Parts: sequence; C-alpha cells; structure tokens
Amino acid sequence: MNTTTAADMIVAGTVTSLALLDWCMVELTRNPIVMEKVQSEVRGIAHGEEKSGRSTWAN
Repeated sequence: MNTTTAADMIVAGTVTSLALLDWCMVELTRNPIVMEKVQSEVRGIAHGEEKSGRSTWAN
C-alpha cells in the first residue's frame, strides 16, 4: 500500500466518523427523551464523573 492510498483511507474513515457523529447529535437534539436515556447510560458507565479517561471505558 502506498502513502497516498493510506492517507485516502484515513481521510475517508475520518469523514465517515464525523458524518455519523453529526447525524447522531442531530437526532439526539430532535429527541430529548432519547438524549436523556443516552446521558443516563453514559453517566452510569462513567460512574457519574464529568470527565473520564480510557480506564473508565476499558470494561
């Protein structure tokens, strides 16, 4: 694999990830009840911490 192909793959993956995150945030904004459920689940995993590191998500 040459460097151009590798760079193209990285950019394509980044664009896809950003588009997915954008879509998710729009849908959560449109559905506040679902947003509350997601926030509750994430806070449960993060043990109520405002900021978390890799160790929080390792399990």
